[in-house]
Amino acid sequence: MTDLAELSSPDAFDRLATILRDWVPRQRWFAGKARDLADLRLVDAALVAGQHAPDPVFEVITEVEYADGHIEHYQVPMVADTTGDDGYVGDVDEIGLFDATYVPWAARVLAGLAYEESERRTARGDLLLGRPVGTGAVPDEAPRRLTAEQSNTSVALGETAILKIFRRLEPGENPEVEVTRALTEAGFSNAPQQRGSFVLGHSNGLTTALGIVADFVRDGREGWALATAEVARTTTATEWTEFGDKVTALGTAVADMHGALARTLGSREATPGDLEHWLAGMRDQAEHVLRTAQRRVPDAAIPVVNRAQEIVGRLERLALEKATGPLTRTHGDLHLGQVLLDRHGIWQLLDFEGEPSRSLEERRALHAPLRDVAGMLRSFDYAAASGSGGDLSNVPEFAARWRDSARDRFLHGYLDAARHHGVLPDDSSAVQAQLDAFELDKAIYELGYELANRPAWVGIPVGGITRVLDRAT
Repeated sequence: MTDLAELSSPDAFDRLATILRDWVPRQRWFAGKARDLADLRLVDAALVAGQHAPDPVFEVITEVEYADGHIEHYQVPMVADTTGDDGYVGDVDEIGLFDATYVPWAARVLAGLAYEESERRTARGDLLLGRPVGTGAVPDEAPRRLTAEQSNTSVALGETAILKIFRRLEPGENPEVEVTRALTEAGFSNAPQQRGSFVLGHSNGLTTALGIVADFVRDGREGWALATAEVARTTTATEWTEFGDKVTALGTAVADMHGALARTLGSREATPGDLEHWLAGMRDQAEHVLRTAQRRVPDAAIPVVNRAQEIVGRLERLALEKATGPLTRTHGDLHLGQVLLDRHGIWQLLDFEGEPSRSLEERRALHAPLRDVAGMLRSFDYAAASGSGGDLSNVPEFAARWRDSARDRFLHGYLDAARHHGVLPDDSSAVQAQLDAFELDKAIYELGYELANRPAWVGIPVGGITRVLDRAT
C-alpha cells in the first residue's frame, strides 16, 4: 500500500497545487478556459479507504482564482500507482498520481461512499458524508469511464448503476441530487432511481455535493438520435415509427414529473410580481439579441429584426393574464438529448442539474412547468432541421410536418396529464400565453447563441420565432 497520509496533510498542499495548476485547466470539465487564471490552491483533502482496495482514494478540493477575482472550486479524486497510463496527473514526492475515475477499483471506492451512511473527517475539519437511498451495495461489475459528458465525469458500474462525479463544486443543495432523490422517494418511474450520494458537510451547516449514484439505463436510446433518424427516413407524417408513436408518452412523463415534484418539493401559486419578473428578463434578452442581430445583419435574421415591436408585444401578453398558475421545481434544461427510451419502451428523464450557466439559487427556484415544455418543443424544431439534411434556414415540407405533428402529440400527452396533476393555470388562455412567451423566449436565446457561434443555424430559431408570432396572429 502506498503511504498517502503525508500528502493528505495541509503541509503538502503547496506541492500538490504545483502539478494541479497545469493539469486542471486542460480538462474538458474545467469551465474557465476562456478566463485568465491567477492561481490554483488546495483547500481540502481526505483519504477514502475501500474494502479490498489496494490503496485509498485521495480526494482533493481545489480553489481556482481568476485574474478578475472570480473564484471556483473543483473536485479532483486521485490515486497513487496504477497499471495503466490514462488519467496521469503528475508526480509529487516521487508518488505518481492519477485521476481516480480512470481506475476501476478507485471508482468502486468512490461509489461506495453513496451506499453507506458514513462520516469521515477531512484535513481541514469538514465532514465527508455518505447519504444512501434505501439499502444496497456497490454492484459487483466492472466499472468503465464514460466519455460523453463535459462538465462532470461519469463511470458506469457494469450495466447496473452509474456514478457521477461533480467537478465544479458549489455549496448548497445540488439540484441533481435533490430532485432525483425526491423522484425516487415518490416512486416516479420515468427517471433512473437514485441509490445515494456523498457530500462535504461544512461547519456553517451547508453541504457541497461531490457525487451521486443512480440506476444505469441499460440499452437506452437517446431521444435526439431517435428523432433525427426518424426525420431522415420520413417523407410523410404517416410514416412515423417508434419515436413518433412514443411522443405522447413523453409528454405524459414530463407532466408526471412536474406532478411528483409539486407533491414532494412543494409548489406555490405564481403572483403578478412573478409575471413582471419573467417579462423583464424576457424583454431585456429580446432587446439585446435583436440589437445584436441588427448590427450583424445576417439575411436570415431580417424577418425577426423587422418584427421587434411585435415580439415585445407578444411577450407582454403575459402581464395581461389574470390566471397565473402554480410554480414547481422543474427539470430546468429539458430537450431531446436529456431523455432516453429504455429497453422496455419507457422514457427516462436525465440530468436534473439545470442550465449550467445559472446560479444554484436560480436552478433550485420554483418555476412555471411550461418552461420545460417550451424547451422540448424547441428541441423538436432543431431535430426536424438537423434530421432533414437540407438547408437549415428552409426546412423541407416533410420535416416541417414531422415537427408540427411531434408538437401536437407531445402537447396532447402533457396537457392531459398536467391538468390531472393540477400544475397548469386554470384558464386555457393563460396556458397559451405562458407557453407562447416561454417558447418565444427560448427561441430568442437560441438566436443569440447561433449568431455568436453557428451563423449557419440562425434560420432555425428565426423560424421558431416567426411561427409563434404567426400563430398568435
